[in-house]
Amino acid sequence: MKKTLFSACLLFSTLSLQAFEWPVKNINTESFKSYFAQNRGKTLSTSLIIQVLPEKEKEEQFIPEVNTCDEGKILVILSDLKDENDFFPSTLGQAVIITHNDNMLSVYGNLEPYVENRFDDGPYIKTGTNIGTVSNSGWTETTNSLEFKVIDTKKKIAVNPRILLPRVEKEKSFAPSEIVVENKDGKRFDLNTNRSFLSGNYRFYQKRNESMTPLKSSIIINGELFDELNFEEIFQKENQIFISSNSKKFSTTEIYPDQKLLFIGEARISKGKSVITFENTSLLEEKRIANYAVNIY
Repeated sequence: MKKTLFSACLLFSTLSLQAFEWPVKNINTESFKSYFAQNRGKTLSTSLIIQVLPEKEKEEQFIPEVNTCDEGKILVILSDLKDENDFFPSTLGQAVIITHNDNMLSVYGNLEPYVENRFDDGPYIKTGTNIGTVSNSGWTETTNSLEFKVIDTKKKIAVNPRILLPRVEKEKSFAPSEIVVENKDGKRFDLNTNRSFLSGNYRFYQKRNESMTPLKSSIIINGELFDELNFEEIFQKENQIFISSNSKKFSTTEIYPDQKLLFIGEARISKGKSVITFENTSLLEEKRIANYAVNIY
């Protein structure tokens, strides 16, 4: 099954295509403990964290099985990963990494110990092959959660797994709120209380949602798109990782300057009266917006 990554502008037109199957069953929006590109340990998370829901754990004979999302070959089975590469910022505990077509890897972390015993038939496995059960063998999680990653080794990018997985019936989304503006000197002010300011270049932030990120965040001024930040891929360069906008790449500390804020983008604001629209786009293309009328002098 082909999993070629399209450019950001084409991803939205192809969201109905599914490249991978879910690695665990009975997925809904409450299953996601932490989304791709969240601030995790002061770095951008390249994982989708899928938790075992408490009500499921109470069911008699319930076993949270983990299955392969696509056919491929076992690249490595890990019991303790210590790698300075930011795509793997901490131990995954017991983990399996599978290589697929088109230079793609899928990574399954936080599994129960002794995964090796399941692969006596050889390294090649089919879609849906059981590779273990969800556990908490990785030090980062306190509950039973699967840490799932998708890596394109040729492009050196981590791909948001939600783009390649089947859709869930109801998708969570959130509107931009508590907008903060930052000038070129690093001074910040609240756009809710300060609607009049000098023309110039500014960075904009919204209140961070502690579990999820939008697929895209945009800045639109008087109907014209000025900047758009993509949470579809995380890039790596010289052992650092970045999120990209229309024209630039931004590091973890720029995306998350503190624990409360999430970067939206940057724009040059000209003199006059303007309406600035901040827009978050969800996986299902639902757009949640916040409008601000400002006076620029």
